[in-house]
Amino acid sequence: PRGEVYDGLEEIREPIVYGKSEMICHGTGGKKNGVLLFAVGSMVETAVLVREILLQEKGIDATVVNARFAQPFDGEMLDRDLSEHRLLVTMEENVRSGGFGEHVESWVSEHHPGQEVLCISVPDAYVEHGAVPVLKKMLGLDPESIAEKTFLLLRHHLALWDVIANCEIDGSADASVREAVPVVDAAICKLIRLTGGVRVAC
Repeated sequence: PRGEVYDGLEEIREPIVYGKSEMICHGTGGKKNGVLLFAVGSMVETAVLVREILLQEKGIDATVVNARFAQPFDGEMLDRDLSEHRLLVTMEENVRSGGFGEHVESWVSEHHPGQEVLCISVPDAYVEHGAVPVLKKMLGLDPESIAEKTFLLLRHHLALWDVIANCEIDGSADASVREAVPVVDAAICKLIRLTGGVRVAC
């Protein structure tokens, strides 16, 4: 086996219930800038580290949830908690195609249309043999890369919607501006995902 088994968070371990997740820590970000890190398997440890980075460096108090089950995942938890979070980040050490994040994203699009989802996963490509930390860094699965990508996407949303809010306050926003914002929003979000966290001017 490669790597080591994570044995942390003993103080908050809950009894395992089929199809139910485990709340590691509940953030206080709220709907404007709240982030829900929904991780499975080895990425739970990474999610805890991502939360620490976001809190210490960006002032974002993210929620961390251990999915425990990739399928069936805990839809009841998402129904309850998504209303309090601007961005849902799924995290898995697996390819996205047919994986945990893809299933969650599909479910969310049906049950919570408009909810932004960022899927963190292994790209569907050949991965070289090597040390696990080095490979994760190369693939953008390390805590620093995930935190940067999460903050970049969240910052973009806040900046874009602040623009339209200010336009509405001073009366300069017409219907065409309001209709254009979601289109630009989606295009920039796609670019952010494709660049893997490279800074994009918003």
